[in-house]
Amino acid sequence: MKRLVGKKEPIRTREMALDGEFEGWEFTARTNPPISVFGDVASGNFDRIVLGLSKIIVAWNWVDTEGVEIAAPTIDTIGERPVDLLTAVANKYVTELSTLPPA
Repeated sequence: MKRLVGKKEPIRTREMALDGEFEGWEFTARTNPPISVFGDVASGNFDRIVLGLSKIIVAWNWVDTEGVEIAAPTIDTIGERPVDLLTAVANKYVTELSTLPPA
């Protein structure tokens, strides 16, 4: 078996746009995250959900309640977002994944 020296596992992403109350809010999500992410997001444990989302969301154009741009997505910045926004993100992500063509 040939070793894969110098190769990297591919990371696939897709830009996603929210609608409704969050129209104009966009994020870039990893579409091939580690399988453990799905267990984290579906766990029902808030800390694990935030951890899972931090492995999915790689960029965004979001602002805070004062209209100030929010720093890049991290466990901390994601953990400070409101539940309705993260619910919209999770719903959009699941919908988009179900429409992705096979890799």
